[in-house]
Amino acid sequence: MDIGRTLVPLGQGAFSVPTICRILQPRMTPRKVHYWLDTQLIGDPVYKGSPGRSTILSFQQLLKIAIVQRLRDEFKVSLPKVREAFTWLLDRQFADDWRELRFTRGTDGRVVVSSGLESIAIPGAQGVLDSVLPDLTKHTKEIRRAWESGALVIPRRSTLVSNVRVLAGSPTISGTRIETAIIASFADGLTADRSTIQEIRRNYPSLAVSAIRQALEFESVRLVA
Repeated sequence: MDIGRTLVPLGQGAFSVPTICRILQPRMTPRKVHYWLDTQLIGDPVYKGSPGRSTILSFQQLLKIAIVQRLRDEFKVSLPKVREAFTWLLDRQFADDWRELRFTRGTDGRVVVSSGLESIAIPGAQGVLDSVLPDLTKHTKEIRRAWESGALVIPRRSTLVSNVRVLAGSPTISGTRIETAIIASFADGLTADRSTIQEIRRNYPSLAVSAIRQALEFESVRLVA
């Protein structure tokens, strides 16, 4: 796959900033993505955009953004204060010799992230509830699983996936090559009703109604009675 003058190996995925925002909706914005790129938190893009050409990111960067967004939602601490800790965490999350990252409460009340014998405290995260820490541990484990498999289940959409081996990571219905955008094309503008779902089923009889509904909702198509 040739993006501008950059060769992207097949099976690696190629994600524009708008595509990443779609996958990680509703809280992800282009401004956040570009800020994290500009500040080197998630590394250099595969291809830096120019007039008429989109900035392209890798699958790993998509996953890094997913982690940073989740941590920012929970910690609510300004990025400059936690940059060192986040950089440490991201480096170990995608290391070849990966060890499960665990979030715990340190003896001084700070949140600590550990990986094997290494650990780092996250500044200013004392206000995070202890009940959240196991969820963060689970989240980083799921992201690692996605990295190893090349497939990310789209948040809050259990039947949708971004798989780097299928249509370069474009959002699809899991187990198929059917893009969510194709499903949305059956809708009448920004709404769909029972007849729309019936038409989709006639064209794709193997699709479950729940998967069709999730694809439509993901593409911001409102379902009406």
